[in-house]
Amino acid sequence: MVFDPDLLIDGVTSPNSIVIITDEDLDRVVTTNNQGYFSYTAHLSEGINQFQINVFDNYGNSKSEFRSIYYSKEKI
Repeated sequence: MVFDPDLLIDGVTSPNSIVIITDEDLDRVVTTNNQGYFSYTAHLSEGINQFQINVFDNYGNSKSEFRSIYYSKEKI
């Protein structure tokens, strides 16, 4: 659960890979840098926000992760 509508999605994977971050609305394409770092700031809707993160490296390998984040405007 988070209380800020802006969520930083970041991580480290293989250098110079393609990262596709998918939510209910859009697919966003992000590339990693030479050290494999990527980041993207998502704007959350109130309630449950689901993300699928897919990584594709230069060798044809891929990996997927799923995450659910609950955003509340009111602090509990």
